[in-house]
Amino acid sequence: MRVYYFTSEKWGLLDIVRRYLKVSRIKNLNDPFDCFVHIMTPYATDYRKIRDIWHDKLGMICFSRSYTNPVQWSHYADHHRGMVLGFDVDDDLLEEIEYISEPWTVYFTDEKGTDEEWSEVNYAMTCKYIDWKYEEESRIFFQLKYLKKSAGMYFKEFDKKIILKEVILGVKSEISNNRILDSVAGLKGVQIRRATMSEDVYSIRKAIFIEDI
Repeated sequence: MRVYYFTSEKWGLLDIVRRYLKVSRIKNLNDPFDCFVHIMTPYATDYRKIRDIWHDKLGMICFSRSYTNPVQWSHYADHHRGMVLGFDVDDDLLEEIEYISEPWTVYFTDEKGTDEEWSEVNYAMTCKYIDWKYEEESRIFFQLKYLKKSAGMYFKEFDKKIILKEVILGVKSEISNNRILDSVAGLKGVQIRRATMSEDVYSIRKAIFIEDI
């Protein structure tokens, strides 16, 4: 599936040059309700720290299934000065987000919870509040222990299952053609465009073609 990663000019160029993406930690996400689960149990066991456990073991990369929403460009691509990276990602890796109106709740029938109930708990990692629906998000989860680590951060390198195919520069981007072409040197099959504004709807398009690498 083709999915899109919104980022600033600085970090986008670094991602392309170093052939990796930064992996987000759960407690560092901008929405504190992301990966939130409410476990109801008649027992005294405290399950409120489950999000802390996930944070220590797991990370994620968040993509959108669309690059056209101008709000996402404003929030995640430095007010349209950044870029969107388009990747072809194996469908088996992607977890599609379910947008819900109330926090995800799981009821335990015994103190430890059954396998089925814990499966429902884990499903919370793919639930977000319904007002985030405009993002059309899909995400990939990773076990941190298998990732590249540098300066306290984790990174996933591009590979055969996460292939860079597009670079779309924002409508306010000041990156020169030569600079973006230099950054993708050595990569094959990457299409580079500059975004434009639609004249009849609130939407971003990728109309201005630069080069096919």
